[in-house]
Amino acid sequence: CVCVPVCVCVSVPLCVCVSLSLCVSPSPPSTTLSSPPAHTSRLRNKQPRLCEPWSVKERVDAWRTRAAEMMNSLASLDRHVQQTNDRLQCIKQHLQSPASFQTAAQELLDWCDDPRAFQRAFEQSLMGCLSVVSHVATQQGYDVELGYRLLAVCTGHRERFSPKCAALLTSWSEDLRRLLLLHHQGNR
Repeated sequence: CVCVPVCVCVSVPLCVCVSLSLCVSPSPPSTTLSSPPAHTSRLRNKQPRLCEPWSVKERVDAWRTRAAEMMNSLASLDRHVQQTNDRLQCIKQHLQSPASFQTAAQELLDWCDDPRAFQRAFEQSLMGCLSVVSHVATQQGYDVELGYRLLAVCTGHRERFSPKCAALLTSWSEDLRRLLLLHHQGNR
């Protein structure tokens, strides 16, 4: 068997490396000591062979087909990542306005209910949104409770973030929690 490493970089943070094996079966060993009984060889000759061994060309062609499928799949994944990051940038813009904060924060909260939201490919864009939430949620015209819920949901998945982002997220969430407690205590 020969292992062939294949690395495909669709974008800078998204590289996939696999090791594909190309195996060529050796020819069957010759039997020099004794031949099989006559009735066995007759039965063997009458049975059709269901799977012929692949030639080297067939194996290479199959490997190339699989590699092309992987490239198409990676290109599709790259498009999905780019579209999601673009949408997160759009949400970030809407979070900065009191008029659209509620809708944008609710959309982001719904998106963060799915654990797939916390993939490394989305971390930078997601943290950009959460940074805006942490800064504007306490201002007049914004919903501090919705902001806190959003940060709390994301903090619940902090193990999926890089250590630096997880620390920031925990800090933002704690800050908003304290402000909410003070706000609720002041309203009593």
